[in-house]
Amino acid sequence: MGRDKYTLIQELSPDEVDDISPAYKASLVSQGLKPYLTSNGTIKWASEATMLYKYGQSKKLFRVFPARSRSYQKNRVKRGHRNHFWLFVKDNLWLIFAGLALVALLVAAFGYNLFLY
Repeated sequence: MGRDKYTLIQELSPDEVDDISPAYKASLVSQGLKPYLTSNGTIKWASEATMLYKYGQSKKLFRVFPARSRSYQKNRVKRGHRNHFWLFVKDNLWLIFAGLALVALLVAAFGYNLFLY
């Protein structure tokens, strides 16, 4: 699952938030959290450290070498692209050997007489 990506736009006063109960609001304020309006219109309760971190994330400068994306599944098996020719050869190996044997038999039977003339 992906993480929710948002940017904090402005700080709100706790009195402006009406979607939670007053007891829960008092609990969040006592923990040092403040309500912030996010870019997608929701309200997130964050500390000063989280607010500064999110603010720094939204102000990224131009990078010459962009960061590589990392896979969170380090031990997963990577599937390679399969060559369809070799899959065909593997599936029809007995038919290919039978065809080569028939060609060798025809060359042995009739090919020897062609080189005599």
